[in-house]
Amino acid sequence: MSKKYLTDEEELEYFNSEKFKQDVKNIRNNKMENKNIFTNNQYDYLLGKSKQEVLKLLKGKDYRITREDNTHYIITMEFRIDRWNLAFDNNILTEIKNG
Repeated sequence: MSKKYLTDEEELEYFNSEKFKQDVKNIRNNKMENKNIFTNNQYDYLLGKSKQEVLKLLKGKDYRITREDNTHYIITMEFRIDRWNLAFDNNILTEIKNG
């Protein structure tokens, strides 16, 4: 399944729509439909685990590795609340950010 990316015009239209306002309300209520919103408990549970274990636990979730040791990977700029950006040092998860 390929992901659809919005054009600038489509993105602007979405941000000015009622659907956007409703999505923001749903995010605040942690109830995005078909989205995986991550909790602080999940962050705490994963931090300090090995890369192999983290990737196994996140199978089927939306994540991307943004850094391994001193290697920073090129990533897209769109922000997604339902995706985690992961950073590893010596194969240990040391940082998690939404995006």
